[in-house]
Amino acid sequence: VSTSGVNIRNNGGNSKRSLVLIENCTIKQKDGKDVVFCNLYFPILNGHTECLDEAGIDYKPCWNGAPMIKEIPMEEAIEIIEEVLDELVELAGKIDKRLGDNRKKMEASLKKNEKKAAKSSKKSKDEDEDDDDEEDDEPKKKAKKSAPATKKSKKAAEPEDEDDEEDDEEEDEKPAKKAKKSKTVAIIGGGIGGMEAARVLALRGHKPVIYEKSDHLGGVFVPASSASFKRKLRELLAWYELQMKDLNVEIHLNTEVKSLADVKADEYVIATGSKARKLPIKGVEKTMEAVEYLSGKEVGETVAVIGGGLTGCEIAYELYLSGHKPIIVEMLDDLVKQKGICMANSQYLRDYFAYKKIPVYLETKLKEVQDGKIICTTKDKKEIEIPCDNVIMSAGYVSTPLVAKEKGKIHLVGDCLKVGNLRSVIWKAYDVAMKI
Repeated sequence: VSTSGVNIRNNGGNSKRSLVLIENCTIKQKDGKDVVFCNLYFPILNGHTECLDEAGIDYKPCWNGAPMIKEIPMEEAIEIIEEVLDELVELAGKIDKRLGDNRKKMEASLKKNEKKAAKSSKKSKDEDEDDDDEEDDEPKKKAKKSAPATKKSKKAAEPEDEDDEEDDEEEDEKPAKKAKKSKTVAIIGGGIGGMEAARVLALRGHKPVIYEKSDHLGGVFVPASSASFKRKLRELLAWYELQMKDLNVEIHLNTEVKSLADVKADEYVIATGSKARKLPIKGVEKTMEAVEYLSGKEVGETVAVIGGGLTGCEIAYELYLSGHKPIIVEMLDDLVKQKGICMANSQYLRDYFAYKKIPVYLETKLKEVQDGKIICTTKDKKEIEIPCDNVIMSAGYVSTPLVAKEKGKIHLVGDCLKVGNLRSVIWKAYDVAMKI
């Protein structure tokens, strides 16, 4: 049971396998009585809506395709759950069996690959030893050939093999496939996208070289992970920096590349990120960007955050946790409305702001910034004044690629290709590095 409702899950915390989510619970008047209304959401029925169709239940697909019934009385929600509960449980059982079968197949495949890798490694080692033998003189070759391998020497080698197997089991991912030809790859930008590309390229046998215009790696991810509740992201950043060191990736800090003609390489990965979108409003010079605040710039007691997307809401959340009084101004009709955001996170932020009575102005546009206040326009075209000590702009980002588009040996990754999130940046960088 959470502030937003009830989550009935099947075997652990994977939300995609949730049977039922009851959320956005509110109390409204109906026939003169207080009635609890809620949203009813069936994650497990994504692509399996037959039971709802047969029961004649009216629903609409949520952002990820799963069926949702919005704003119905709790009693009706419970009746619907009872009506389709058998189908939900049966489907959960089928999913569990399929996952179990897939897990067995995967484990068998891994063992098979391990045996192949061991045979290949042994064959390669034997060939290397043969090559070494040929370089030695004839008497040494005869001596080596006649020397028997004792049981003791075989046993001495066994613990090393066991250790190697244990190390393999500790690996979190399948080893990157080695490239047929090693290439020098210039990576322009040392953010998360640039480092992920360098990591995979190095594992595949290429020579990645990072060119970063600032004095540190991480790019915008450094301020993005600075909030008190972002410890895991800071650990990820430290892990990437360690990977660069362990893989001996060549890094040039304080080096801005303005043209690819200035850098000699076989291929190029552009990971130059994005910049904050500038709003054409009067007094914008009196504001600060989200990155400036996250980088440590001081603010007063009352702070207006312009933009109610995920970044703006997280900044407001951090401001409140730090003892400030945030105010959110958002031009859309809801907070965190962008696609691909975890529903649990976005709904928690909405509920938290409502619970703490943090002022949120929806469908409201910033018109002007003045000393000590901002002027905004509501959806009714009315102008309102909101007193504040500082204004933080969080109006989104615009891609800043070094070159206009990908072609031939030039590849774009991360926000410079399309502004996204941490997952999309890492996935694209990985894909590009695997294809070089």
